[in-house]
Amino acid sequence: MNMNSPGSQSTKTHRSRNSRKYRSSFA
Repeated sequence: MNMNSPGSQSTKTHRSRNSRKYRSSFA
């Protein structure tokens, strides 16, 4: 998982794939 700010290109792609997981992780 990328510890970059929630808006990076890498995080953007992950959010699209695992929006639920990504949200829970960054929540």
